[in-house]
Amino acid sequence: MATLESKRRRQDNLIEFMLDNPHLPETHCARECGVPNSTYFDWKKNDPYFTEELDRRIKERWKDSERLAVDTMIGLMKEGSFNATKYVLDNLGYKPTDKVEVQGSSTIKINIGDGEDATD
Repeated sequence: MATLESKRRRQDNLIEFMLDNPHLPETHCARECGVPNSTYFDWKKNDPYFTEELDRRIKERWKDSERLAVDTMIGLMKEGSFNATKYVLDNLGYKPTDKVEVQGSSTIKINIGDGEDATD
């Protein structure tokens, strides 16, 4: 049986391969890393380290993508891109309110009279 250290190393290699090849099915990634499908599914279902590490690394990768997207938008704005500037300002809450036209009618009845209980 593999040592825990060896198992973690195999799991980390698989996670890295999966992140580098997001277009490939998970089972294909497992095979490419020499991990039988049954072992992969066991890790996915029963091994908190594997599932938590995969989740953490995916979130980390998204954060990197977020920084890249922000840097790209800033670069486009510095180059004078109207669309990039508008996108950023709109998403920061500076988007003008869309004009809405409403048609309708109502009747308002106003009674004016002397005394306490003015009636029609």
